[in-house]
Amino acid sequence: MIVVDEPDGSLLLVRQPHHAAMSAQIAAAWRRPAALSPGVWQRLLEAVRVHDDGWGPFEDRPELDPHGRPVDFKSIPTPRHVVVWDRSIERAASADRYVALLVALHARWLYTHVGQDGIEDQACAQEFVRKLNERIDMMIEALGRGTDEQRDAATPTALALARRLVSFFDAVSLCLIGTIDWIDRSEALGFEGRETVLRLERPHKSADVAITPWPFAPDRLTTRVRAVRLPRQRFADPSALAAAMSRADPIDLEWTLGPEASPQP
Repeated sequence: MIVVDEPDGSLLLVRQPHHAAMSAQIAAAWRRPAALSPGVWQRLLEAVRVHDDGWGPFEDRPELDPHGRPVDFKSIPTPRHVVVWDRSIERAASADRYVALLVALHARWLYTHVGQDGIEDQACAQEFVRKLNERIDMMIEALGRGTDEQRDAATPTALALARRLVSFFDAVSLCLIGTIDWIDRSEALGFEGRETVLRLERPHKSADVAITPWPFAPDRLTTRVRAVRLPRQRFADPSALAAAMSRADPIDLEWTLGPEASPQP
């Protein structure tokens, strides 16, 4: 669950699969890198769409912190967080090994770039990464025995390119929702026949974002995510929170991306 404190004291809640669907909207408009075949590109888009599918059972009965506030995904204890990632990877693997590989690579990147609080959480994260490494190596080996397209997709260069894109689409969605700090510059990303760092500008946290150089097929891109807004911040128990979420009218949050930001009034 993504939890954002609003200026008026209300809470904005976004389910993780809804955030992933928004990430997939952004990815679908991207100009496909020449290094990834059309078939591989479609599977990368699927990886973006399903990368948070493991959250479903947890969000059906959301957790509360000791103060009765919904627990944000960044505050979930690491042992439970890795269970979510395991579930996401397993669900992806049941349909497509390459999709599961990209989800696993994204998870590994997060756990090796985001610090953990406490010795126990650090140990849990290290063990999770160790197991991920084994799983990733097995999936790469299996793809290497497949078709020419599968072998090409599983090369270190192609996988590094794909992982950076999956992580970027995930991060942009989270930044727009407001649950992680804004990123001014991306990793080196591929689109069409080039690979470069993108610059992202969001004046005064507006709904307009400028991205240069422009990597998308349309001249401008509007992206949306489904959310609920709750006037209360604290709840007696998880059932009360789940009931409040089910009663709340869903809202669509919207942002516009373009090669330059719209003039501010």
